[in-house]
Amino acid sequence: MKQTKTILYVCNGNVFRSVFAEGYTLHLLAKYNIDSIKVYSCGIIAEEDFCLPESIKKLFKLYNIKEKDLSKHIPTRISQPLLEISDLVLVMENKQLDFIYKNFKEFFDKCYLLKKFAGFFSQPEIFDPIGQPESVYLQVAEEIKICVEIIIKKLVY
Repeated sequence: MKQTKTILYVCNGNVFRSVFAEGYTLHLLAKYNIDSIKVYSCGIIAEEDFCLPESIKKLFKLYNIKEKDLSKHIPTRISQPLLEISDLVLVMENKQLDFIYKNFKEFFDKCYLLKKFAGFFSQPEIFDPIGQPESVYLQVAEEIKICVEIIIKKLVY
């Protein structure tokens, strides 16, 4: 097993994509008894009073994710301390990469698009489903789920 890694997932508001990626990662780590990876999530425009969409609660239930308590989740804005403790920063869209480059250039070398890091190079962004029908949330969750499964295998084995 490789040394402890810390993954930071980044999206816009830290209410769906990065939260789902964090929760699903924690779920896989528990399922496979992996303790060499720590995981956090944040958003580039996150505010503490942002509300989680109902869809994420349904998806956590659907995928049996119990390792992250959504009732205790507070949307967190990206920060230097979070970036400092992270070995790998996985973002959903180019706009998050651009934000990190402009505001935290010294950490840019450990930042990647989630889908690209997982090996998907065509349509490498995972777009924000906020305000879309529930089916779009499910589609985005499936994209994230597949990527996370690949990445965890890549990091552990």
